[in-house]
Amino acid sequence: WRVVLTCMTEDAGKTSNTSSQVKSEGLLKIDDSDQSNAVAQARPLDFNPDKHKVLNSELKNLYTAITRARVNVWIFDEDTTKHAPMFKYFLAQQFVEEPQRDDQGQLSSKVFVKESTPEEWCQRGDYFYKKERWEIAADFFKKGGNLKRANMAMAQHLAHQASQDATTTREKHRIRQRFLESADLFLQSGDHVDDREALVRAARCLTNSRDYNLAAQLFERLGEFSSAAHLYQRENKKAEASRCFVQAGNFKKAVNFLRDVEDFEEAANVSEQYGKLETRCRQEGLDPSVTLTVPIRTPENLLLAAIDHYHRHGEEERMTACLSRLPVESRLTFFKENKRVKEAAELLKNEGRSQEAAELLYSEGDFPGAAKLADPHQNSQFVADCLLIQSRKQKKEAAVDTQETRNNLVKCMELYNKCGNSSGKAEASMMLGDIAEDASMLRKAIKTFGINIAGAVEAATLLVARMTTLTFEDIRLILTVLEDVFGLIRALLIARHHSVKEDQWLKACELFYGVKRSGGSTATFSAAEEPRILDALDRDAHGVSESTMNIQIARTYVASDLIQKVELLK
Repeated sequence: WRVVLTCMTEDAGKTSNTSSQVKSEGLLKIDDSDQSNAVAQARPLDFNPDKHKVLNSELKNLYTAITRARVNVWIFDEDTTKHAPMFKYFLAQQFVEEPQRDDQGQLSSKVFVKESTPEEWCQRGDYFYKKERWEIAADFFKKGGNLKRANMAMAQHLAHQASQDATTTREKHRIRQRFLESADLFLQSGDHVDDREALVRAARCLTNSRDYNLAAQLFERLGEFSSAAHLYQRENKKAEASRCFVQAGNFKKAVNFLRDVEDFEEAANVSEQYGKLETRCRQEGLDPSVTLTVPIRTPENLLLAAIDHYHRHGEEERMTACLSRLPVESRLTFFKENKRVKEAAELLKNEGRSQEAAELLYSEGDFPGAAKLADPHQNSQFVADCLLIQSRKQKKEAAVDTQETRNNLVKCMELYNKCGNSSGKAEASMMLGDIAEDASMLRKAIKTFGINIAGAVEAATLLVARMTTLTFEDIRLILTVLEDVFGLIRALLIARHHSVKEDQWLKACELFYGVKRSGGSTATFSAAEEPRILDALDRDAHGVSESTMNIQIARTYVASDLIQKVELLK
């Protein structure tokens, strides 16, 4: 071994420095005089390949020992003289440490086991963690005192095991339990706040364990709104899912989801919220399409869908609340389409459109309501028509108080007189005379009808029915009517070549019978008005709202009715 000393080039001063340095580092202070002398007397020897071949195998053994050891290499040689050169070399190069002894001369137990520092344990744990040996890494982190990292590693290990079990076993309960345990450890390692990676992994484990509600809450807390929204959606939590979709800026998905679950009112709220955000973005010079996904339906469309849904399910209060958010015209459209005439009329009235409300009620056959809403000073003709039609209907119903009918007819006469409608005034007078059995009013009605020959004929038949004996004046008045009625019947039956007077007769006759020309050869009448054409057709008005027929056919039926009335005058 003396040939090793030839590798040492330090001078005597350096040797003494090395010796003192070794002592200062706490290595063994050699008290054995033989050992000290042997080391001191060791001198270099020139290497000779032929003489020193034995070193070849010895050095190989030394190399093997050093490279195979995991922790420490112990070098022992009981021959102090022979090992002295190598001992000196190792100490000089600071390759080794010499074991110390206690006061009794025994080797200390600390010589054999050198404890790793916490930093070394954690460093080794990081190594295994990166190699995805999480269970081993967790053990190292525990020994290093880093419980947070230990929980993280063990959580990874459990999650990995659960994922493997999902492909190899059908024991869903065990798989779910492992994912839950993993999620719990991830939460502990993340302290619920600081470590985002741990919390995200915890949320994923909760998702895999099918605990979607907790996973969604955690994702929402982490700002992962899109993931949270889809999980809330699976749990059918409408408000939470739409809130997260909105937080993620995806208004389109929020609206579509709410529509799918038929929560149209909330969908309308989301759509309105988008409109406000869009306006704010444009005011600030920003492009809303960069961060927001526009819903494909407007708030008004969604509110209409909500109203329709509530209407079908009988939720009146919620329907009314949604209706109040719509424009007036949209509300009117809904009311009309769903035959809610009273609500539509009330809305028009509140909007200061009383005449429109009255006309709407009139079209639906609510003549008393129409008369109350219309202004008699500005629309006296309309109010009078409503009262006259209502009186006509009341007259046919025996149970109706005749006093109310009389009052309405008196008011009709006043209003028709105000607007100059002599035919309407005559009809009101005729009906009032018939109810009151007042022949003078019937005579007055015959005279007032004027060109309305059909009205005069009906008044004449009522007069004949009421009078036991006709006066000369009555007979002369009736004959005057009969002279014209045959001319009217002829005009009704012949479609062409009418004189101006005949055209006036026809127009007044059609109006008296409730027949309205709708252009060309078509005529219509409203059954709700109890028109006289129904009596001529011998039809029941019940269940009929409006009928259409050829004008010439209608005139034929009118002519037939007039002929029957003429027969009564005989």
